[in-house]
Amino acid sequence: LHGNTQSLQEYMNSCILAARRGTVMVSPFISPKEKEVMSVLLSEKHPFILLSDNGFRDYYKPSEALFDAVADGRVLILSPWIHDPDKRHISREECVALNGMAEEISSLSSHM
Repeated sequence: LHGNTQSLQEYMNSCILAARRGTVMVSPFISPKEKEVMSVLLSEKHPFILLSDNGFRDYYKPSEALFDAVADGRVLILSPWIHDPDKRHISREECVALNGMAEEISSLSSHM
């Protein structure tokens, strides 16, 4: 998400309003502002798909808020990659790839 603060806030608000109308968000929720959107989606109990930048280790358990949302069937966590225990940061290429996957998932689901 690029642009000035007001347009970014308007975009975030539009995402939340769309979720309130029943749209299922699909995102890696990487940037701090995207994490804010995810926080609102969790608190308002909207469904969404989270694309994780690092696969799942054995016996993976998401944070408490995400765990409860997954257990309730509101959140699906996907990752295209296997877990890397040494991974500390996401690369720009990985961000672009995850955003592309989110766009593809969204476009596929809109045709169903």
